[in-house]
Formats: sequence, structure tokens, C-alpha cells
Amino acid sequence: MGSSSSFAGTALSLPSSSTWAEVVDRCENALNDAGNAEFTTAEIAEWLNDFVRDYSQYFPLIKTQNITAVASTHVYNLNADFMGVLAVEYPTSQDPPEYLSRLVHTHPDFWTGTKWYDIVHRNNDTDPDEIWISHTPDGGEGMDVMYNGQHAIISDTSSISGNTTVQMQHQHLAVKFVQWQATLQLMFTEQVTPTSSSSLLMAQLSQNARRMEAGYHTAIRQALYAADGISRPARWISGSQYSRQDTLARIY
Repeated sequence: MGSSSSFAGTALSLPSSSTWAEVVDRCENALNDAGNAEFTTAEIAEWLNDFVRDYSQYFPLIKTQNITAVASTHVYNLNADFMGVLAVEYPTSQDPPEYLSRLVHTHPDFWTGTKWYDIVHRNNDTDPDEIWISHTPDGGEGMDVMYNGQHAIISDTSSISGNTTVQMQHQHLAVKFVQWQATLQLMFTEQVTPTSSSSLLMAQLSQNARRMEAGYHTAIRQALYAADGISRPARWISGSQYSRQDTLARIY
């Protein structure tokens, strides 16, 4: 005879995002400098911003830029933190969604088609990267560019506010990065203004800095290894001469 059972579960409550102030406190405690006797809060905040720039290269934040097409305009500026394209939906609000495929804009078929896009990297802070589309817009159509971008930084290092977008399971990486930068500062301070005539102290400081650097990069590799278990979808590019399966879709 069959049996039945019921289970009354409790909904999982996920932790909210951490504030930058909490991350700074954690770094100060790790440095054994909660009272900022050795390192100022502003210095730690600057190091955290440097960490964000480095971390974003490994674990970028997925963002979407909404663009409104202009009549007969094929080129549009991308956000300043654009690092690599993931998908381009155009026009938006279609069911099912319609996506453009990438084709280098110098290809002769680019300008005769309506389903292509390309990314032009300017590598210049004053000249943003661009997305080029082959379709000639009527004007007013929506285009959503999903891309890899940079995580949020501390906008004002003198007044720590706001939340971090770094995943909570990765925030120990921020602490390790700050520890590394702190040991570097101690080493260079001793080098510029020696407190001892012995070379032993400099050797110890240098060894500490190398150890902290190695610890940070080891932790990054471990985080990457853990994330590598995520499966990657296969993508088909349609069209007779372009048909192929991208098991590793380009992200650049």
C-alpha cells in the first residue's frame, strides 16, 4: 500500500548584500588595525577600489545597457565600464526575443544584412567603445546590450557608503588583496624612510609582501576553479555559410 507524507519547509532566506563599510571593517580587523593606527580608512578604500578593478577581470558583473535607436544611425556608444558583450537583443519587446549575431563590420555581408552587430573597442577613456548594427533603424526601436561590466566601487573614499556588488562568498578575496597592498606599503615606507639599519627587516617585509600576493592569487584561482563547474550553453549562428556551433561563445 502506498504511503503519503507532507513536509512543511521554511523558505530559504538569503543574506542581503554587504555594505562597503562592513567590508572595510573586515579588512581593518584582518590587518589588526581596527583603530586605524597604521592605515587610514581612505587608504583601505582605495585598495578596495583597486581590488574591484582586478576582481572584475575574473568575475565581471553582468549588466544591460538600454539603447534607443536613432533613425538611420548604425553606431552607438557603450557604457564606460563595458568589458565584453554577451548578447544583443534588437528590437526589444519581441516574443520570443530576437537577438543579433556578431559579424565583423568590415565583412561585405555586414552592410547587406539586417541581423548583424559588431563591437569596436577604442581602448581610450575619452572615446567609448561602440556597437555597430547592420540594420538601418527607423528610429525609436529599443536595443538591449547585455555585457560584462565592472563591479561597483567606493565612490567617495573619505566617506564610506553604499553596497558592494562583490559576491559574499568572494569577499574574502577583497581582504586578501588589502592585506597584500598593506604589506607593500609597509615595505616601501621602510625603504624610503628606514627605521633600522639592518637588512633583515627589509627582507622580512619583502617576503611578507610576496607571501600575501601569492595567497591572493591562489584564492583567485580557487574561486575560478569553483566557478568552472558552471555549464556553458552551445550557441548556433544561423545562415548557410555562417552555420557553426560555438561551444565557447566569444566574450570580447
